[in-house]
Amino acid sequence: MTTAELAPTPPAETKVRTALIVEDNRDFNDTMRDFLTPLGFQVKQCHDGMQALGLVRSTKFDLIILDLRLPSVNGLQVAATARSSAENRNSIIYIITGELDPVLNVKAEGLKIRDFLQKPVDFPALEASLKARFAKSEKKVSYDVRVINSFIEAAAEVYEFYFQEKPQRGKVQVRPRGQPEKGFCTGLIALTGDGFVGSMGLSMTAPFIKKLAVMLFEGMDVKFDNDFVSDLTGEMCNQILGKVKLNFAKLGIKVTIGLPEVIMGKNHIIQHKVSNPVICVAMGRDKMVFELQFVLSQQDVKVEETKQADVLPASVLMFD
Repeated sequence: MTTAELAPTPPAETKVRTALIVEDNRDFNDTMRDFLTPLGFQVKQCHDGMQALGLVRSTKFDLIILDLRLPSVNGLQVAATARSSAENRNSIIYIITGELDPVLNVKAEGLKIRDFLQKPVDFPALEASLKARFAKSEKKVSYDVRVINSFIEAAAEVYEFYFQEKPQRGKVQVRPRGQPEKGFCTGLIALTGDGFVGSMGLSMTAPFIKKLAVMLFEGMDVKFDNDFVSDLTGEMCNQILGKVKLNFAKLGIKVTIGLPEVIMGKNHIIQHKVSNPVICVAMGRDKMVFELQFVLSQQDVKVEETKQADVLPASVLMFD
């Protein structure tokens, strides 16, 4: 796919919410069921961690409530399995724990879990929390395809300028936050503009960097140390962002580019500046590959495409 395609927005449907309760205390499990059912949930109950693993792999749940301490498999292991499955990677998960600690918070954050319950449960507070969480989750994140293509075309243009050939382009996709980068090093640049914030990342393989260095410094004795790689990565980021800035200007969006931050090492992780889904596309050829990433605070970035007579409302890509 060369650019992001026009995709129709599916019609809104009435959705029946499903919940999974994983709790070995049967009385408390029933209490949670009786609490959730009047709130409109279809509830599935489970009392064992091993059984829960099978359920989260095969069945989609809108809500999963997990006891941290379970027979055979603990709640975090069940949560990790849920997050690795296509069915439940975006489910809302609550962890039931006796007491909170920093280690649990870090592990839970890595699994996109920010909600905890402590016994005795404050059910009015839980009801308010659930309503707020589902209201937030139902606000889909949208990216105008012209915003996506502003990044893709800029990266392709810079690649073609240096390598004198068009890059092979992968599929535009959402990349989970906190996933290790595939490249040898990554440059991250902060963006600010007309009411939005965000960042762009460029994760490059070692063969890509070496080939780029050959193209730029042909015949020169180049020492591939960390400083050189960092400078080259930062320059590549700046080149692409310069093109993005021009593309944004055509859409009437002003953007300011920050200084690049470069991270190197095996399986390193970069944290983008805002928490929306990371849009990414792989580009390059053979082993000379880089992954372009960007994330913007979409509540602010609007191109008002539906108000233009020559642009269809379908020019918005929707992501859960």
